[in-house]
Amino acid sequence: MTVGELVAHLQDYDPDTPVYLSFDNGYTYGGLDERSFEELWDDESDEEDC
Repeated sequence: MTVGELVAHLQDYDPDTPVYLSFDNGYTYGGLDERSFEELWDDESDEEDC
């Protein structure tokens, strides 16, 4: 899923609705907040383009 797809899916919800992720058929779950995000860079893809 891309960011654009996620934004399009969420645009119909009230902006104050909490967001939770669920894994393992609901066994593992957790909320999201601004500290839940980080950027990961794939250095290997840069080497392949050279």
